[in-house]
Amino acid sequence: MAYIPKDTVKEDRVQECYCEANDITIRYTYKWNRMVKSEIFYGKGFKTPQQELDEQNKGLPKTKRKYLTDEGKIVGYLTAKKKGLV
Repeated sequence: MAYIPKDTVKEDRVQECYCEANDITIRYTYKWNRMVKSEIFYGKGFKTPQQELDEQNKGLPKTKRKYLTDEGKIVGYLTAKKKGLV
């Protein structure tokens, strides 16, 4: 028989963290004092960086647009062309 400390919670315990600035809710589920899963819920107005760039670039010529690299950096046209993004 395994020893179970008295402060160990056998059933699921849920902890939620909410960030008002980004409108993101993260829910952690614990069982036997170990994290079993985490879920992320985004608000209605949440946009990824790529979606924001697409909005900003709408109607601009290629040379004035901004591009997102694989590392998550925003670069101009010439750097994007050198890296093969265009």
